[in-house]
Amino acid sequence: MIIPITQRMSLLLITLLITGCSITEQINIGPPGFTERLELADKAFQQGQHERASALYTTLADDNRGLPLPTHRLGIMAYHANDLPEAQEQFERTLAREPEHAASQYNLAMVHLESARRLLRQHERLQPKRAASPTLMGLRRALEQIASDEATNGTGQQP
Repeated sequence: MIIPITQRMSLLLITLLITGCSITEQINIGPPGFTERLELADKAFQQGQHERASALYTTLADDNRGLPLPTHRLGIMAYHANDLPEAQEQFERTLAREPEHAASQYNLAMVHLESARRLLRQHERLQPKRAASPTLMGLRRALEQIASDEATNGTGQQP
């Protein structure tokens, strides 16, 4: 059975329209205006306007308590600012919103690893003899290796 060209074109247009609608739904990951406001916050962060980006992400997080992306981005900003307690809090907030958020799970693990590295360095300064024990030295080397691998692989941040 041969379908006339006009019918084929109609079917193609309907298919494109349906596909376009589903893509639009996937792109708009929040309520009306959310995506645009998220893009503004992302742009501010990329341009080094961290205070503005933080304020925008915070507003998005407060206005959209069920969505994980704003708190995740706040966690990344805190990590980049070397504020590990704040980064931990934000990644945990993200996981409370979406327990399966893989990027926040990964980043929270990186926060804990960095915290452990810092604590071990502090311990080494306070008690150098105890810090020289084979167990602690092995642990420090393993943590340093993980940090080195992450830097080499370029996977230190998950979007």
